[in-house]
Parts: sequence; C-alpha cells; structure tokens
Amino acid sequence: MKKLLMSLAAAVVALALAGVGFYRALEGPDPLRAAARSDTVFDDVVLVEPGVGRVEHRRLVLEGSRIATIDEARGKDGRWSGAFVLPGLVDAHAHFPPPYMPGQLELWAFLFLEHGVTGVRAMGDVGDGSSNRVRATLETGAFAAPRVATCGRWVDGAPPLWANSELVRTPEEARRAVDRLAEEGFDCVKVYNQLDAPSLAAVRETARSHDLPVVGHVPFRIRHEDAHLDDTQHLIGFFPADGPPRFPYHLRNWLSVPDSRVESIIRAVLADGSAMTPTLVVVDRMSRGAELLADPEDAIHRLLPPWYGRALWDGETGMNPAHAMTREDYEATRAAFSNMKRTLRRLHEAGIHLRTGTDTLAPLTVPGDSLRGELGLYVDAGLSPEEALAVATRSGAGIFDVPGMGTLRVGAPADFVLYREDPTRDLAALDTLLAVVQDGRVYTREMLDAQRARYREAFDGFFQQQIATPAIRALLGVALKQAAGINESPGDGAGPGSQPADTGAEQRGS
Repeated sequence: MKKLLMSLAAAVVALALAGVGFYRALEGPDPLRAAARSDTVFDDVVLVEPGVGRVEHRRLVLEGSRIATIDEARGKDGRWSGAFVLPGLVDAHAHFPPPYMPGQLELWAFLFLEHGVTGVRAMGDVGDGSSNRVRATLETGAFAAPRVATCGRWVDGAPPLWANSELVRTPEEARRAVDRLAEEGFDCVKVYNQLDAPSLAAVRETARSHDLPVVGHVPFRIRHEDAHLDDTQHLIGFFPADGPPRFPYHLRNWLSVPDSRVESIIRAVLADGSAMTPTLVVVDRMSRGAELLADPEDAIHRLLPPWYGRALWDGETGMNPAHAMTREDYEATRAAFSNMKRTLRRLHEAGIHLRTGTDTLAPLTVPGDSLRGELGLYVDAGLSPEEALAVATRSGAGIFDVPGMGTLRVGAPADFVLYREDPTRDLAALDTLLAVVQDGRVYTREMLDAQRARYREAFDGFFQQQIATPAIRALLGVALKQAAGINESPGDGAGPGSQPADTGAEQRGS
C-alpha cells in the first residue's frame, strides 16, 4: 500500500509539473519591455491633426512624457525628416484577455502599439484584473502597452451574462454598484443588457455624482431614446427587442430598420450630446469568418498563436458563432452589414460624435489590425481617410481625462505615431509606420519588428504547433459538446443545432 501511495503521489506531482510546464510554455517569449523616457528630438517632420490641419518642417522635442517644444526645423537630412506625425489611434471598445491566458495580456498590449494604437478603453474584464494590470504599466513600465481607461466590470440585471458583473435588480443596488466601481478607481461605468429603466436611471445619477461616463449597451427593455447613455456601443437600440436575442438572428432586424427610426435616434443622441462607437469590424469579420480562417495571410494567423485560428476561434470546435449559422444566416448578416454601414454614414453626416472600436476578444478580431479594419469600413461607408482618422484620434482621445490628448501641441501628452507616408491621404500609408511614441516612450520600427520576430519564432515552434494547439482544440471540443448537451436538454426550448448559451456572447457585442 505504501508503494502504491508513493506511486500515486509521484504521478500527481508529475502531472502538476507537466501542467506548470505547459502553462509556462504557452506564455511565449518575454514581452517587449517598456522603453525608457528620454528627451527625444524629431526634426523636420510634418505635424498632422486630422480634421484640424497640418504644418510642415517642424521640430518636435519631448521631455519626459510630454511634448516640450515645437518650432521650426533645423535640419532636413535626419532620420525623421519628412515623416508625418499624427496623434495615436484610440480603440474605444476593446477587451483584454483574462489573466489565466498566459502571456496574452502582454501580446495584446504589444499588438495595439505595433499598429499605432496608443490608447484603449477596456469595456469589461472577462477575468478580474486584466485591464488594471495593463493600465498600471503607464507608471510601472512593466511591459510596453498603450494608455488604458477601464470600466472594470459590467453592470447588469438578472440574469447577468458575465459571471463577474455587478448584479443590479433595484435602484439602490445600482447606486451601491456604481459607488463600488468609483471607489475602486475605474474610469467609466459599463451598462448591459438586462437593466431595467429605474435601475439605469439610478446608475446614470450616481455615475454623474462621481463624474464617470455611462457607456455600453442600450438594455433590451429600454428604447434608445430613453437610455441617455454617454456612449452607445455596437449600434444597439435601433430596433426593439423582446429579450436577449440569440446571435446572429437579431442582426436580421437591420434588414428593415426604417429611416424614421434612424432619424429619431439621431435627434435623441444630438440632444444628449452623446457619442456612438459602432464596432462594425466585428460584424464584417464574422460575416467572412470561413474565408478569414482559411486565409494564411489574415491577421489571425500572422499575429496570434496558432491555437486562436485552429482551436479557440475555429468554426467547428471553437468559440465561434459559426456553430449556429446557416448559409442563409451568412447572407442575411452581409445584407444587414450593408445597412449598418449606410447608417454609419448618416450618423456622420448628422454630426453624431463617433468613435472607433473593435470589441477585441470577440472571435476573429485581432488587436490593432482590427482597428485598421474599422477605419477601412468608415471609408467604405463614405468618410474620407482624414475624417476616419479624426474619429480614431481626436474624437477617441475624449475617453481619457487627459488635457491635450489627441493633439500635437506643446504640453500635450507624447502619444503619437510617425509614418513615412501620409495616412490622411490613403489609409494604406498606415503600413509605413516608423515609430510609436506612447507616454514619452519611443518604440522604433526596428524595436517592434524585432519583438514581432520573437513572437513569430515561438508561434511557429513545435510546442505551439504540435502540442498546444491540438490540446486546446480537444479541450474546447469536449467543453462545447457538454454545453450543447445542456442547451438541448428537455424543457429549455432549444432545438437541434442551437448554439451553446455563451458561445456567441462576444459577437453579440460586449
């Protein structure tokens, strides 16, 4: 018996060590370290504030985390001569991976910076603490990361979709929830699907007492015109809903949203002076999911570990709405998407305060790259490249309570990007990025490329390709089969082929 117990103990220890080794191997390479701040000079550059103007042959000098001086150029043959300087891009709706996904917080922070995104609003943590950890890097410099504003947790009614939501069933519970979020130092209050009107009113009142914006979803039981949010996400609220719609069927409503409804919402948003963050890229990429997963050049495969495309977001065994979608669903989604783009153009023409967001962590959306995709959709909808970039820079900067954010002025925070060509003329010039400056820390193209090569080497390696990806795919397959069995149990109203309860949660919009 003693030998048996010793053998069992040894087996348990071996499994534990194997688990620890697997977990650590998933982390990938060391993250890009935060660059040291220094008094850097960018001579003979073109300063471009989209939608405001430009000035050529300027000399911009950093001191610490701020722009110290801007004056006439003193030389025209230096490293930065002729470069176009724009305020950094802002992703106004994103989610960071949970802390239990090893190495992914650091990877996603890097991907944002690599694509010129110097500011991110985290709209809810799937695992508590993700966004706070990234936000803290602004001071600690633990790893290279964008500036972060975070709502922390969802504020939702019963039953909440996310387990870590602030559950609110009465106005008093709403007030206490907002007080907690304010006390914990969050930057916004994210409201969600199941709130009732009295509770939402209490959220707004309490949030304003703390000077916190109320952002998020128009709850299912409330009209858009009655929600009075400071920033509405995903174009939710343009049609009535009797309850939580199952993805993707609620998008079919976009096939018949009348012009009168759009005009009514425009009047309400203008009267409130509020903003809208459409996140069209989520619907676009979902409508082309099979195509993207089959394309080896798509960002899913180029920028992320292989287990995202071949396991986590796979259309057969992964967390992907494709499980529930028929060919008719895809056709309806594409048609609905066209109507959403037309509505975006109408919102812009009406003077609605727009922001760019991507809902990263939703299946098939990739940090940084998806924001460029969102900008391209704005241009497809009828905005000029400069108008789209004004939304992603000057307008997006409004989510931060930082004077001068989104501008290139003396005293403004040093959050900007240098390009060899002018992206306000053609968004393709975003690919000519020369350097990213975030909070006075300079990351050159060479530094970014070197870190990208380290990630690529790890992702192409034996462990990620031959061990991690098959293991994660198998585990997800088992989990989704179990979830499908639960959903198809008698009495739940779900028929064959219905999707697991939370499989499409992010794609419904988070």
